[in-house]
Amino acid sequence: MQQNQWFSLTEAICKPLVVTPDTPVVEVIGLMSQGWVGNCRLDNYDSPSDENLVIQENTSDCVLIIDDRQLVGIFTERDVVQLIAAGRNLKGITIAEVMSRELVVLKTNDTNQDIFAARNLMRQHGIRHLPIMDECDRVLGTISSEGIRRALRPTQWLRFCRVREVMNVQVVHALPTVSVLDAIKLMIYHHVSCIVIVQEVRGNRKYSNSGVSNLLPIGIITERDILQFQRLELNLESTQVEAVMSAPLFLVSPEDSLWVVQSLMQQHRVRRLVVANSEKELVGIITQTSLLQALDPTEMYGILELLQQRVGELETERKELSQSYTTQSQLYRETQKALEERQQAEKALQQEKNLISAILDVAAALIVVLDREGNIIHFNQTCETITGYSFAEIRNKQVWDFIPLEEIETTREVFEELKRGEFPNQNENNWLAKDGSRHLISWSNTCLIDDNGSVKYVIATGIDITEKKQLELQFLRTQRLESIGTLAGGIAHDLNNILTPVLAIAQLLPLKLPKTDNQTQYLFEMLQNSARRGANLVKQVLSFARGVEGDRTTLQIKHIISEIREFVCNTFPKSIEIEVSIARDLRPIYADGTQLHQVFMNLCVNARDAMPNGGKLIIGAKNIELDRNHAAISANSNLGDHVVVTVSDTGIGIPPKTLERIFEPFFTTKEQGKGTGLGLSTALGIIKSHGGFINVYSEVGKGTQFTVYLPAVHTVETTQNRQEEASIGGGELILVVDDEAIIRQISKTSLEEYNYQVLTASNGIEAIALYAQYKDDISVVVMDMMMPSMDGLTAIYTLQQINREVKVIAVSGLPSSEKIATANQAGVKAFLAKPYTSQELLRNLHLVIHNP
Repeated sequence: MQQNQWFSLTEAICKPLVVTPDTPVVEVIGLMSQGWVGNCRLDNYDSPSDENLVIQENTSDCVLIIDDRQLVGIFTERDVVQLIAAGRNLKGITIAEVMSRELVVLKTNDTNQDIFAARNLMRQHGIRHLPIMDECDRVLGTISSEGIRRALRPTQWLRFCRVREVMNVQVVHALPTVSVLDAIKLMIYHHVSCIVIVQEVRGNRKYSNSGVSNLLPIGIITERDILQFQRLELNLESTQVEAVMSAPLFLVSPEDSLWVVQSLMQQHRVRRLVVANSEKELVGIITQTSLLQALDPTEMYGILELLQQRVGELETERKELSQSYTTQSQLYRETQKALEERQQAEKALQQEKNLISAILDVAAALIVVLDREGNIIHFNQTCETITGYSFAEIRNKQVWDFIPLEEIETTREVFEELKRGEFPNQNENNWLAKDGSRHLISWSNTCLIDDNGSVKYVIATGIDITEKKQLELQFLRTQRLESIGTLAGGIAHDLNNILTPVLAIAQLLPLKLPKTDNQTQYLFEMLQNSARRGANLVKQVLSFARGVEGDRTTLQIKHIISEIREFVCNTFPKSIEIEVSIARDLRPIYADGTQLHQVFMNLCVNARDAMPNGGKLIIGAKNIELDRNHAAISANSNLGDHVVVTVSDTGIGIPPKTLERIFEPFFTTKEQGKGTGLGLSTALGIIKSHGGFINVYSEVGKGTQFTVYLPAVHTVETTQNRQEEASIGGGELILVVDDEAIIRQISKTSLEEYNYQVLTASNGIEAIALYAQYKDDISVVVMDMMMPSMDGLTAIYTLQQINREVKVIAVSGLPSSEKIATANQAGVKAFLAKPYTSQELLRNLHLVIHNP
């Protein structure tokens, strides 16, 4: 393409300095610094070798490490500075131990690879040296900001830009009395490649590194200087920067043109210049990278339009000269010369036009140029990438053809405002891609005006913010779910207090009335089962609301998937094909197997309901390591090893509007009586409580895929044996503390039925009084954690002041990991979550009483 012709990589490539991995670091630093001295003063260093250092053409501020013709690493001046700041002894180590192994390279055989592609790649990865390789993976050289500037030859553009437009006013500086080592640490802390050495203006009483006013620049320390200091083995801790800084400085004014800056950099062979005002005070710094920022594609397009107008004027003059040639033969030579000049001007203008088009094509933003009727007359490569349309396909078509119908009216209003001269302005609208997808674009609009003051062209520069908007919606949805979860948690607490006596009474009635008929016994059993169902529903709500943890152990998720596979194969319609794929080396996880079984069973049932006419259900599990790039897939993701479980179907899919709400509690699209709307919201709460997260992707008519990420552990699978039911008590005295009278009464009745003696208290204050009176007789205190007057935790600490050996079983209607941990820290012997059964209470009493 044209931009490759104008911006070839060849002129920007520098010959690299190459070493092998076993080369000593000290030797590499010597090679990097060999051939130049710079402007730094080394008055205190006495070495005859200094006199032999001369400036050469082939200098290198980076080294490529090649092993067996393969590029394996890179080592730069910044790496030297970081090693020195870290205080590492460089003697006796090889370059392989400190080189950067994570390489970013550019291959010349890739299409459209020019100096703009190299510049964008360096910006993307935050690097200053880019290795260039041919199609055989042989190293051709490296590209730096200096090489790009040299290849661009931006002289004409830089004449129109001033230093103040691109200079960096945040200058990191230091006083001349600081040590070189402190200056190096300052460079590392601020991530800069140089430190400006300044002295205070007389009368300025306080020095501050937060600003640059009232400071006179007197020198500079760069990464290249530090490389030389290391080679000369200076004592960096005791040497002050004023003894070795580069001086005198080459200063420029904020009003100087960038062309002056480029000339000074080339003349003095430096990569940065200090900017000072008329009083020689420090106001900023400008680098080679700053020069590249001056090449604004939008501004160049405007210049191109002016040049095109000039072409028209020159064409008119050429025609007039051609007509006068027949009548004024005596002016033939002059006319011929003028024609040749015009032809050269046309060629130059065409070249400039091609240059601007090339720059617009490599811009990262979408750039669209419209005429007054809304026809598209320019469409850069970023637009082609995002929409899928080529410029040839949409050229001269109206922009409204690519905007959703419901947004055309508002977009036309913006366009009419621009035509009236109300610019620049911003707007957002969706752009329809070739594949039918929508991309939300944020536009910044401006116009080009003709000689009559009318708008001739509208220039729109846009950024695709589709992903950003999706993340914002995800964040808002998470906040909404957390609010609903807090409300549900409060309701669950009250329900647990209600269900606790109901469940206990349901278990106590058969013992009190053992001789009832079968119908009554059946009613007792129904009452008990209904109470348990209510308790399970509360636990389900708590799992969604607070991420309540159940019994967790280290387990293999493949066992859960195998159980689910057996179930769905036996119960799902035969028209649904089941496919299971599990990695052999699947890592274990630390989880509650019952809760995860509930999650994956819910996903499978939803998949079944989405395929009423049959289809394919696919369940897969594999290992994955989430790095920083993978972590961007969800706001709740964490780095590290994970096990990924996918449940996919080929069903009807989920519409986008429904997809936004599927995790909301009580939201369902099923018929009344066929769904509670708690399935996916509970699954989300369970997965989050396990430190994981869930993603969903769906296309209407094609199917849906749920992907569950769970943190992996590096321990072996364990099993857990449950304790047998407790035996009948031996007349021990139990103190039951609860603010609910019915819970106190039913607990007293149940315990007395099993040969325990019981005292009851309605709050912490009453419990303390009873315990102080009967402390020698009370064996165990059953303490509710949430009570008025004095909460359970405060009461426990007070009881421990009376008797350090007091045995306490903590009880809560709203259990959580934090509450359980707090209770354990307070020294409780066991923890019961409401609603609990009589057997659970008796079993825990037996364990606490008979275990020290």
